[in-house]
Amino acid sequence: IDEPADMETVVGLYEQLELRTASRLTAALFQALKPGGRLLIANHAAPNPDAGYMDVFMDWRMILRTEAEVAAFAAEVPAAQLARELVFRGSNGGVIYLLLERGAAA
Repeated sequence: IDEPADMETVVGLYEQLELRTASRLTAALFQALKPGGRLLIANHAAPNPDAGYMDVFMDWRMILRTEAEVAAFAAEVPAAQLARELVFRGSNGGVIYLLLERGAAA
């Protein structure tokens, strides 16, 4: 990324990543944010009643995760740079979101 970002959103990727890779990617994306910038990551939730359909008919094999597993994506983000961290489910409960906000520049 050439210029720092105000907002980054990642949807449909993290379900394919092992946890270590996901946490390293999260740290890299977080570092690309401007002070006050936000990073929003989505991952399908476990359990997910649609996972079988997505696997068989869409050929989409996902790593379904819990809130604690999605929160672990932020493991390599420096705590001193983190202004806010929020983990929540979408309105239908099928997707878990991780919202990270970078602190203002010191």
